Amino acid sequence: MPLTKVRGSGIGQITSALDVNGMLTTTSTGTNLTSNSYNVVKIQTDKDDNGSNDDAILQFTNGSSNTVKGEIRFDESENMLEFGTGDNQGHLRIDSNGHVILKKNLALDMSTSEGIDFGAAGSSANTLDDYEEGTWTPAFVGATNSPGLHNNVGRYTRIGRLVVLQFFQQTSGSPAPTFSNNSAAFQISGVPFSVQGHGYTGSQGSMNAQALNYNGSFNTQSTQADFCSPNVTGSDLLEFQVTRSGSTRGVMNNNGAKQAPYVVEVTISYFTDA
Repeated sequence: MPLTKVRGSGIGQITSALDVNGMLTTTSTGTNLTSNSYNVVKIQTDKDDNGSNDDAILQFTNGSSNTVKGEIRFDESENMLEFGTGDNQGHLRIDSNGHVILKKNLALDMSTSEGIDFGAAGSSANTLDDYEEGTWTPAFVGATNSPGLHNNVGRYTRIGRLVVLQFFQQTSGSPAPTFSNNSAAFQISGVPFSVQGHGYTGSQGSMNAQALNYNGSFNTQSTQADFCSPNVTGSDLLEFQVTRSGSTRGVMNNNGAKQAPYVVEVTISYFTDA
């Protein structure tokens, strides 16, 4: 690609006949612009100072067709430095205050990038190295049939190590779920990221439910629970813990899930090391 120079709207190709402070050399592969000391190459806008807002443009063209493959432009009217590919102007712009403006999404190749630093460069504590959002497929653990479902939805958003998980399930009762072990903890698989946490559960969340049975014989401690809360276990399974003041906590069992059709809506936040 030839180097080009622009002054106002006039475009010309830099050749060996144009010496820029002794920095131009011609080789078998083209013309090189080099410097061993502090030298400046200027591309001037609005040379005649008539306020015509003439842009200064450095273009990269392809062969004899002179097709523009990319350009660096100073937009005088906007007072911005712009970078673009092809005929598209301003994919990336830097304004007079140093703000970087992107026309498209910022795409990081995480196989080589360390992420985005919000503090000291190279500090892992200040680096955002992951973002992802999507869906996951909730499935009954230990079920011996395919239960009838009106709704069975899993969604998630991951920001760095933080995962926000959502789960919405509504059984129809036609058929009701059956299990190989009714007294085992009722669990849902399909959670997209493993838990890294402290304590016995590592994650806790909030829920709303209708007709969900977890009291007495419907939990692993046969306790009359004051409340029920969802969590993700170290085995990456979603379950429902029950607690009563002064009592050992238990977990809703499969027998509870076999009863009348229920609705349960869950949001859980946790940290992951995956």
